[in-house]
Amino acid sequence: MPPAVIAKEEVLRVLSHEFRTWGYDGATLSRLSQATGLVKASLYHHFPKGKQDMAKAVLDHVGQALMEQVVAPMHKPVSVDWLVKELCVNLAAFYGNGKLSCLVDVFSMGSAKDLLGETVKGHVQALIREIAALLVRAEIPAEVATARAERAVVLIQGGLIIGRALDRPEVFLEQLNDLPDILLAPVD
Repeated sequence: MPPAVIAKEEVLRVLSHEFRTWGYDGATLSRLSQATGLVKASLYHHFPKGKQDMAKAVLDHVGQALMEQVVAPMHKPVSVDWLVKELCVNLAAFYGNGKLSCLVDVFSMGSAKDLLGETVKGHVQALIREIAALLVRAEIPAEVATARAERAVVLIQGGLIIGRALDRPEVFLEQLNDLPDILLAPVD
C-alpha cells in the first residue's frame, strides 16, 4: 500500500500542533512522523535538515498567518478604536481563545533559541511595529505608541503562558479585554 498523501498545509498544521504541545526539544522525529502519518524519509524529503527545517517552516507559516489574520486587518480605513477592538477579536481567534501555545514561547528556549531566535525576534518586532503604527494613526506619539505596543505583546504572551500554567485560558481573554483601554488611554 503506498504511503498516504498529505497536503503541505496539513503537514504544517500538524507539525505546528506538535511543536506547540511538546516544544522543540520534545517534538522528536518519531513523534512528528507518527503525528503526520509520514515516514521519516518522507519528512526529510520535504524538510532536508529535518526538525530544524520543520520548525522554521512552521514558524514562517504561522508568522504569515499572523500577518494575514491579525496584522493585515489593522490597515483597514476605519477608526483606530474599532481596529484595536478587532485586533483583540482576531488575536483571540488566532490563539484559540487562549488554548493554543504561542510559538514565540516554544521557540524561545532550549536548542530552538539558537536555531530560530532571530526569526522569532523578527516576528515579535514586526508585531510591535504594526501595533505602534496603528496607535500613531490615533495621534499617539511614536515613542508612547511603541512602549504601549511592547506592553501589549507582553500582555498577550503573558496571558497565554499564565493561562496555560493555571489551566485557565480565560486569563488570556481577560488581558485582551483590557488591551483597548491600555492602548488607547489618553497621553499625559
